[in-house]
Amino acid sequence: MLGLIIKKEVLKRLYDLRFFLLLSVSLGLVGISTWASIDELAVRRESYRYLRYHARERTNLDHAFIVKPPNLFMFIRDGEQDLPNLMKIEPHILHYVQNTDTSEQSLLRDAPSFDWVFLITYVYSFLAILITYDTVVGEKESGTLRQMLSNACSRSIVILGSFIGNIIMIWVPLVISCLLGMLLILLNDHVQLDSEGWIKIGLVILLSAQFILVMGGIGLLTSTFFERASTALVASLLVWVCLVIVIPGAARLLVEGWYPVPSLKELQNQLEAARRMKFSATGLSGQAIWDIVTMPGLTETQKQKRLAALQAETYARHEQAIETFAITTGKILAAYSAKLMHQAEMVRLLSRLSPAATYQYAIDTILPAGVVRHRQFLSSAERFLNTYTDIVQSLRRRFRDQADVRGGWTQITYHGVTYRLNSIESISYANVPFNRELLPEFRMLTSNFFQSIQHALLDICVLGLLGALTFVLALVLFLRYDIR
Repeated sequence: MLGLIIKKEVLKRLYDLRFFLLLSVSLGLVGISTWASIDELAVRRESYRYLRYHARERTNLDHAFIVKPPNLFMFIRDGEQDLPNLMKIEPHILHYVQNTDTSEQSLLRDAPSFDWVFLITYVYSFLAILITYDTVVGEKESGTLRQMLSNACSRSIVILGSFIGNIIMIWVPLVISCLLGMLLILLNDHVQLDSEGWIKIGLVILLSAQFILVMGGIGLLTSTFFERASTALVASLLVWVCLVIVIPGAARLLVEGWYPVPSLKELQNQLEAARRMKFSATGLSGQAIWDIVTMPGLTETQKQKRLAALQAETYARHEQAIETFAITTGKILAAYSAKLMHQAEMVRLLSRLSPAATYQYAIDTILPAGVVRHRQFLSSAERFLNTYTDIVQSLRRRFRDQADVRGGWTQITYHGVTYRLNSIESISYANVPFNRELLPEFRMLTSNFFQSIQHALLDICVLGLLGALTFVLALVLFLRYDIR
């Protein structure tokens, strides 16, 4: 009996205009998205090669430029434009540099990325709701539900068969569309994936099928809750809006209110305060010179010795102040970055109430992409910063006499003799020749396949739990459903 009900649902959907709408829309959108993604990948790789070459040429003992590795996957590009593709390193300081990738037009930067995950999250989930909202209530209005139950068929079999049949007819366009996308990837020379890459693609497709099952279960649940198909449709659309749009947006607003991150103006004020402290620490007062040159009983030779000692002490103090300024600046920027990342993690935690958000986070972890990839990039950059700082400080001590020292000077004229001491405001090593091979090479820290699966296990289990919960609730409601 279960097989007959599944077959009936499959045949019914084959004659349903909504199935062909889902198939045609998915094929068209996936084809366009994959083609556009492959084209963008070629542009990004060219931009990456250009940036890497020029960043290497501009690297010196003051700055090292590290370039973000390109993302080889075209499934989730949303948020990629917000990640820096170039970061500047100074000893103790990790600077963000604005995304300099010219592969995207500025007027389109804020538009949503038309990638596979975007299509699954919004288009497929919406169409899944449209297909399943009348699974039960539609059968009731047509009179077929009473006929099925009158043939000694249990309600649990009816609801299970209807659910499986509808999910199969949603999965069919999904699988066909994914096969089309994979074929386009295989036929293009710009994309070269290894075995692990193809396994990840398979996992993305399985997770997409799992997410569609959850959304189909939500449509089935609303179908067993109402007595009229029109009411079920409106309720399903409202539930879809809440789960896919409202909850992720509300989670972000709540976190921004509960855990505010300092504004860029506040960050600039903190950096400016550190600069003022450096300026005050590197200032040179004429009083110290005056006390030496006017001290009674000192010969000119003794005055020069004391002034030389004061000059050496001033140089050491000013160099220490410059070093302290760099350390303080690095801590301010690192703390700001940590707060941003913590805020993003809190948003991810709260928005897991939405199956759409949970699905996206699972994909982020497996690929990786989005916040997960940003976190890996920052961890790699911070690790590189520590190694770079140690090596560059050693090289700077070696080439100290070749550095360009800039600063002011203070002079006192006493009894016709002029005494002058210099101060240090900055020390530049930009023009000091050195072997660039002595600097470390930036390496991106990435998770292997099994680590990615382990990290995504929570989101995968949450999706599975939501799917089981929606079906069980639909079954419980259907057992009490009035078929008259």
